[in-house]
Amino acid sequence: MKNPIDVTGNSAGGRDKSGPYGLGKLTVAAVLGLPLLLSTNVVVNGLNVMNLLFAGIALILAAIVTGIIVATRWRWSPLLGALLYGIMLALFIPIMPYALSHPNETYLFALNVVFLALAVFGIGVGIGATVQNYRKGERCSSSR
Repeated sequence: MKNPIDVTGNSAGGRDKSGPYGLGKLTVAAVLGLPLLLSTNVVVNGLNVMNLLFAGIALILAAIVTGIIVATRWRWSPLLGALLYGIMLALFIPIMPYALSHPNETYLFALNVVFLALAVFGIGVGIGATVQNYRKGERCSSSR
């Protein structure tokens, strides 16, 4: 007797091999937007030891590694992107009121406005992608 056709699109191992869905891809894009945003600090302030250690190595490498992990097909991995933006938002909170209330300091103002938009987007999409992944897993397991 032949096996019935699997209409859920899952392979025999029960794992979806197609990669992240739409919200997962948006989470990867949001997480990889962070190193691009932070690399502008090197362009504006020049390359010195503090920029190299803080913006150059630590945060950019952490964001790239997080982007790679989020791009995997683990259910919880988009939540890591939301967690990264939550931590970064907590670090930026002491600077943000001054930067947003003084738009005459153009670079600091623009950096914080773009970061705030990326953080809200990254947190929302990361949580949404995690919920989507877990609901997808529940649908696949209940159809068997």
